[in-house]
Order: sequence, then structure tokens, then C-alpha cells
Amino acid sequence: MDLRQLEFFLAVAAEENFTRAAERSFVSQPGLSSSIRALERELGVSLFTRGRGGATLTASGDAFRPRAALLLGEARRAQEALLRAASASPRTTRIGAEQCLGDFVDLVDLITAFGSAHPHTSMHFTQASTRSLHSQLDTGEIDLALLANGLTEDVSATSIPLRRESFVLLGPEGHPLATRESLSPEELDGVDTIDFADTWAARRILDEAWARRGITRQSVMTLEDVHMLIRLVVRGGGVAIVPESMAAKLEAAELPRAIIEDDSLGWEIRLVLSDTADETARAFAETFVGTPQIETTRGELAAALGR
Repeated sequence: MDLRQLEFFLAVAAEENFTRAAERSFVSQPGLSSSIRALERELGVSLFTRGRGGATLTASGDAFRPRAALLLGEARRAQEALLRAASASPRTTRIGAEQCLGDFVDLVDLITAFGSAHPHTSMHFTQASTRSLHSQLDTGEIDLALLANGLTEDVSATSIPLRRESFVLLGPEGHPLATRESLSPEELDGVDTIDFADTWAARRILDEAWARRGITRQSVMTLEDVHMLIRLVVRGGGVAIVPESMAAKLEAAELPRAIIEDDSLGWEIRLVLSDTADETARAFAETFVGTPQIETTRGELAAALGR
């Protein structure tokens, strides 16, 4: 969850219309809609009833509205305090991110919005593999990064967990595996798959999981582009195993899918700050709402709705 998603949610709640809310938020309507869908998946509830006449809050949306305003206000105050402590001279904030984070976060919008709000800050962005970004954090080449790791990997105690999700199998219409609700890793032994290159964290996590279980991996195509991977699945080129947030991309909306059920197999996104990160970089880090707060919010929603 991030602050722009909260802003978008509150704008739609106020306007009762996605188009007007997008205009008010200076973002495209598809971008706003995608962010709201990602927020709903994160919370596990529907926030709006959508119709020709606009959008109205569901009971869950109504319960979330004051919590969203509180989260947004707290984060904005934290950002302001950090920026007051920052130097008044022009600053550069250097951000890195794993190659593809699906629709979990719209980094282009976040970086642009932060830069526009703080014109003395120059925003630099690097997209690379998690391993490469770790090295850049260690050397101080970047200030903070969104990194991906498997659920069984050691992680920095000071990193902030942002999202944890399962892997899913995407298949073309009619594929026998994709018509299942769930699969075990062992059922994928020897199955031909369309895969990412081995520099991608998602590929590395799966390779290591398959090796631990003695599962044979059959890569029939290897790609560096998630959009092409999805298009190949759509065209019947094979099946692909990807994190849920990648499977949530619009191009994959109509594809059958089956969740890979295994408590030790998953994908986690964490925010990691360099030891040399300044107050401006830390202010940008406040753009994100961590997993503990999200879980608290889910609990509050459930309690408010009597679940």
C-alpha cells in the first residue's frame, strides 16, 4: 500500500466518480483504477460498487475511509518533519527497484508526484535485479530500493516488508493445469514453462524452490519482459509461473490461473534504505505503508464489519 493509493481512494470516495477523481489527482483514469484494484487486493475487500452512474462506497469502503485518512495524515506529517530537517540546498534522491513488481505499485506515479511536491529534489531511478541493487545499496550508489526475496531467505532486520504474496500458474484457455484452483509444486515437475531470465528474482526464487524439492524445470522460453511473457501465454505458447501482482496486470485479466499452494514458496517485497540515506530519501520511504500496518487495518475492517 502507498500514499497515492490512499489519496486516490479518498478522491473517488469524495467525487463518487473515477474520472473526476483522476482529474483531481492529476493521474490517468486507468492508472487510478489500477491502483484502486491493487489496494482492494491488498486489503482483501471491495471498496466501491462501480456502475454507470459512478462509484459508491461499499460497507468495507465506508469503514476504511477514516482509517485511510488517518494513515495518510500520519505519513504526511512524518514526511514533513523529515523534509524540514533536510538541507535547503538542491538534493538528489536515488531510488532502485526490482525489474518488475507487477501492479503492486506504480513507481512512475510515486516518483513523479514526490518530485513535483518537492521541486528542490532531483529524482533518479534505477531498475535492475535485486542482487545488483543490493550491491548498489552497499556502496551508496542508491539511497533506497524495493527488493524481492523468497519467504525462506534471510533479510535485513531493518528492512520494511511491503507485500507478501503467492505464485500462480497462468495458462492459456483450456489448459488442464490452469483450470485448477490450486496446485502443489510437485504437480509441475517436468511441465514446459515460459520463464523469466535467471537474473530476475522471481525466476531465482522458483529455481531454488524446485531444486530443494528435486523438481525438474523445463523452460521452453526465457524472457526479460513480463508483457511479452503474458502475451505468449495468451497466444497458447505455454504456461508461466509468476507472483500474484504480475498476474494482476491487465493483459493477464482473462487468463485462467491456479495458485501454487506451499507455505514456504512465495514472493516478498521489502523496502531497504542505504546506511547513507538522507532525510529526503527517508521522506520518500514514508510514501509506503508497511505490512504490519496493513495487517492492522485488515483487522480493524473485519472488526468494524463484524467478521
